[in-house]
Amino acid sequence: MPFDPSKPADESLASAAELRDQFNAVVAMVAALNARLDALEASGCVTQQQLSDAINGVLNNSSASTNSVGMLEITASDPPSQWEVGTVINTLNATLQAMRRV
Repeated sequence: MPFDPSKPADESLASAAELRDQFNAVVAMVAALNARLDALEASGCVTQQQLSDAINGVLNNSSASTNSVGMLEITASDPPSQWEVGTVINTLNATLQAMRRV
């Protein structure tokens, strides 16, 4: 399943399968990017240092976009309340929104 930035939809119930698909799609995108970088390096288009610098640049700056999302500090009851689930969904949506490139 390709990454779909419209999922999860606002105000929708969290679905483990849908979120798993989204995260797996992002992992696949990163793997594809790594494969492309490896191919460029093998062809001599970039040096090992350029490749290392590019990867480190992404890794060193990637998390900063989510710093505005606060930590989720709640304890869920069993079964979770509507407020607890809503808080998790809102935090997840804020995280996904912060991770999107503009």
